[in-house]
Parts: sequence; C-alpha cells; structure tokens
Amino acid sequence: MTGELHFDQSAVKHYTFDLENLKHLPAPYVARFEKGRKTLLYLASEHVSAEKYPDLLQHPTFKTIKKLFIDFRPQVVIVEGLDTGNELSPRSIIEYADKCITTTYISGCGESFYAINQARHNKADYVTGEPAETKLIKDWTALGQKPEDLLGFYLVRQIPQFKRQGSFDPLGFPQRADQFLQRYQKKMGIQVKYGFEEFVQWYQQHMSKPKSYLDIENNDPAPHGGPDATYVQRISHEVSFFRDQNVLETIERMLNLYDRVLIIYGGSHLITQEPALEQELGKAEYFKLF
Repeated sequence: MTGELHFDQSAVKHYTFDLENLKHLPAPYVARFEKGRKTLLYLASEHVSAEKYPDLLQHPTFKTIKKLFIDFRPQVVIVEGLDTGNELSPRSIIEYADKCITTTYISGCGESFYAINQARHNKADYVTGEPAETKLIKDWTALGQKPEDLLGFYLVRQIPQFKRQGSFDPLGFPQRADQFLQRYQKKMGIQVKYGFEEFVQWYQQHMSKPKSYLDIENNDPAPHGGPDATYVQRISHEVSFFRDQNVLETIERMLNLYDRVLIIYGGSHLITQEPALEQELGKAEYFKLF
C-alpha cells in the first residue's frame, strides 16, 4: 500500500559494548519519533531489579511507563521478552499478568507485564517484538549452528533475570533448569538430549569465565562480538541481531496499523535500531521523566 512506512533491515547495527557510549541519556529515557500523524515513543528501559527496588512500583522504569500511558495514550505497546509471536493482545498471558498485579510484580514479573497491564487498563493493545522460537531456531540452524548452543545461551541469559527478580535459588536451580530447557525445546519444536546435566557439561567446555554458572551476572550473556568475547557473548551477538530485525518489523507493522505506538525495550536495542528508525522517521527528540 502506498504511504506505508518501511524500515531498512540492513541499517540495523550489530551490538558491541562501544555502542553504550551512544546512549543519549541514562536509562530509562524516551526517544520520540514523528512522521506525519504517526508517533513512536521508544522507551529505552532500565531492566527492573527487586534487589535495587524492593517496591518495584517505585522503579523509574515503571513510573515512566505509567506516565507515558497517561500523557501519550498509546494505542498499542510493544514489549520485550514474550514468546507469543505476532499475536496481538494474546489472551494466553492474562492469567500470569493478573498474578503480577497481586504480587506487585515481585514474582518473576518485569516491565513488560507492567506495561501489558497498563495497556489492559487503558484499553490499548499489546504485542511482543520477539521472533517466534520456531523462526529463531530456523534462522539459527541455517547458519550451521547447533540447537544446544542456543538452549545453553538461553539458560545463561535467564540466570541474571532470576537474580534481578529475587528468585534465584542455587539448590533448586537444577530442577528449574530442566523445566526451562524442556519448555524451550517445545517452543522451538525440537527434541534433543539437553537438560541440566548436559548444560553443566556444555558450560564447562565453553565458558572459562565466570568459572561457575552460579556466578553469572548481567554482562556475561551480553551481545558482545569483540575479540575478547566469551562463547556465550558471541552467541548472544548473533541472536540479538535476529531479535533487533524482528523488533523493527514489529514497529513497522504497528505504525502502519496505529498512529500512537509505544515500545519498551532495553536501551541497547534503541541504539542498534536507531539508524533504521531515523532513515524513515527522522531524528528523535530525547527526554527523561524519572
């Protein structure tokens, strides 16, 4: 259709730690893009941490989200980390979203579910920017990569999230890891012999630092592609590029359906996607609320 917005996928940057220097303000902050009647607000979030903010409702990211829904009245919000594919306002996550309200977002809930509940309250739609796992595993194996590496990376990436949510239990982790890996194999539509025991062997083979998976922190699964990157960081580097491309496709689709779109992703994603956004929408205005 003529007049539709279109983003150039080739303009997406591969993430490196050096790109952190390009962040415009301390997270969380907002980039406002406008073109004609279309407005995109991109919240470069600081991932919430129950350790840092025991009352998560007082976290600057949560407060920014609430303020944006009041002032901007988005018609749809794009959120990070869900596995619901292209489905718009999926009903499958409602029960969990309700649980997040009753636990005040402490029990495994982050900014994505807070934004979803704000959308529900304000009669807006919500969608994830994440690629479906079936698509991601197809793209991954097309590069000649192994499913076991993707599964291992997913579990490494999850450990800091468990810690941020205050729900990491070293004693209970083996059982939780088995359940996590089985769930992701089902999502990918694959079946390989890869549970907690295989993960431990994989980690010992490929990761020299940190020595123990129990010591994994936020930067360990970061999408670093430099010469000093670890095995997991190199995997993350490739996966992050696939994710950024899918997020860009989702922004394009939502802006062609709605006039007011809010997206909430970690700040590094804005930096990698910004060249493509600027090509189509022009330069952004940046501001910080909290």
